[in-house]
Amino acid sequence: MPRASTGIVAIIPARGGSKGIPRKNLQPLCGKPLIAYSIEAALAARLVERVVVSTDDEEIAEVARRYGAEVPFLRPSALARGSSIIGDVVNHVVDQLATAGWRAFAQATLYPTHPFRAPGLIDQLLERLFSRNDTVFTVRRLTVRRHTFFVPGDGGLRPLATDPSVGGPYPGALHRAYGLLHASVLAARGKPGHAHEITDPAALVDIDTPEDLLLAEAIVRQGLFPASLEASPEACPETTPEASAGGAAA
Repeated sequence: MPRASTGIVAIIPARGGSKGIPRKNLQPLCGKPLIAYSIEAALAARLVERVVVSTDDEEIAEVARRYGAEVPFLRPSALARGSSIIGDVVNHVVDQLATAGWRAFAQATLYPTHPFRAPGLIDQLLERLFSRNDTVFTVRRLTVRRHTFFVPGDGGLRPLATDPSVGGPYPGALHRAYGLLHASVLAARGKPGHAHEITDPAALVDIDTPEDLLLAEAIVRQGLFPASLEASPEACPETTPEASAGGAAA
C-alpha cells in the first residue's frame, strides 16, 4: 500500500561500529534485532512517507530491508566514526535523496538504541511541523540537586542549584534532549521549536550496555511495551548479565 505523500523521511542512523555492545544494532531483543523496533515504529506512523536506514554496514542494510526500511545507499566511512556528527549524517541522507529526485519537506531522526516508542507519538509530534513548529524533539527530565552541576561564578564555580538544603532538589525543572525523536522541516519558516517530555520509564530505556538490553527484555517479557508492534515475550527467556554480555561480544 502506498504511503501518504507527506514529504517526511524518517532517518534511522545505524553504523556498524559500537563500543558498549559490539554489533549493537543487530543484537536480538525478544526475537527481533534491536533496529527492527525503530523501523516498525516509523513504518507505523501515518505521517512518515519514507523510512531510510543510514548505515555503513552491509549486514545492517540487509536486516533493515528485511523489516521494511529503505537502504538506497551506504553511508561513507567518514560519516561512520564514533566522532561523526549526526547532523552531517542526516544531511547526507537528505542530499542523496534529493539527488535521486525526491526532495523532503522534513526529516525525523529516530535512534535505534531507543526501542520503545508509544503508538501515535511520532504522528503526534510530526503533525506540529505542518503549521506550528519548525522543530519537534523529545526530552527527559534531569534530577538536579545542589551539588550535581556547577557553573562559573564568583571567581570560581558555584552550584547551579540554589536550594540551600543539603541534597535538596532544585526548585526549577531541567531537561535534556533525548533521542526518541528529533524532527525538523528542511526550510526553516521562523516558527518555534517544541520539546515533548518523555516520562514513561519504558520509553526512557536507551540501549548502551548489556544491562540495558536485559532491562529492555524484562520490559517486553512483562508486557510493558505496546503489543501492537508485535514484540514477543515468548521469545524473551530469562537471561543473566553474563550471558547477555557474552552473546554481545561474539
